[in-house]
Amino acid sequence: MSEADTKRFFGDMASNDSMKTEANAASGLAGIASYAKGKGYDVSESDLSALAAQGKDLSEAELEKLAGGVGVSVGCVVCVSS
Repeated sequence: MSEADTKRFFGDMASNDSMKTEANAASGLAGIASYAKGKGYDVSESDLSALAAQGKDLSEAELEKLAGGVGVSVGCVVCVSS
């Protein structure tokens, strides 16, 4: 697990509208992880799930990047509806 790379991915997306749009087009955690890997981040679906389960350590800017295809609530970092 690369929590540091996962957090770096979220941080980078928060400051890059194009990257945010592309990631929001991904389908679910697997799609987001695949997108991140394609951009050179060491992020897996389990990394995203683990970070979501922790429900902490993401800034408001990092959470805002998830607006769109992936929902966010205060209690979880990434919530994906099936």
